[in-house]
Amino acid sequence: FDFYAEASYVNSAVQLQDESSPLKLHNSHWVKAFRLNFKVPESVEEAAPFCPSVIWDLEATPGAGSFLPGSDGLIITLLDQNPASRQVSSPTMVESEPFNWAYNGGTTLPHGSMLDDDCITLSLVSSNHAVVLDAKGYALYQNQPNPFSLHTRIEFVLPEAMEAHLAFYDVTGKLLNVVEGDYAEGLNAVKLDRQEWMGTSSVILYQLKTTDYTSGMRKMTLVNQ
Repeated sequence: FDFYAEASYVNSAVQLQDESSPLKLHNSHWVKAFRLNFKVPESVEEAAPFCPSVIWDLEATPGAGSFLPGSDGLIITLLDQNPASRQVSSPTMVESEPFNWAYNGGTTLPHGSMLDDDCITLSLVSSNHAVVLDAKGYALYQNQPNPFSLHTRIEFVLPEAMEAHLAFYDVTGKLLNVVEGDYAEGLNAVKLDRQEWMGTSSVILYQLKTTDYTSGMRKMTLVNQ
């Protein structure tokens, strides 16, 4: 494809763990089926813009992408609900939206060019935590540093952009404070300064909450001076 950086080709399929409950696709909104992770060299500066491209190989024809021999490109198979049919599933027409990439009508590779339309700064997503998510795509990490005296940082992951809040409790379960906000999809962070509501507590519990999700409790330790 004549890229200016190394590219990866992924030939894979998504298989449901419970095939008795098919994944439902909607015409009105996106449905998340899987996640792409990008490995960034440590030598890249944190302030550098990060603009990864994702290209869906649709057809073996110029202007619509190109896939390797032996592949069929991007395909979605649907559950066949016709009782008279002998098929369990059948392929359907697929349209895709490339990410930071624009197809063209050229007759030779590459069938398009990279665009820097949706970029982020690496410092916004840098983390010391391994990305470990629960079944719904959420994660709440241990605050760092812990124990702390004046400042600490709490990181969490959301499956999509939404309103969320961190709730803080004392060891008896009494609600002490709530930090609310509108956060982006993926990794987010809240910097927490020592405040009056923390009192003289040495241990404070916290959890992540959204409209349809509540995480388990995590414990942070305060150093009282």
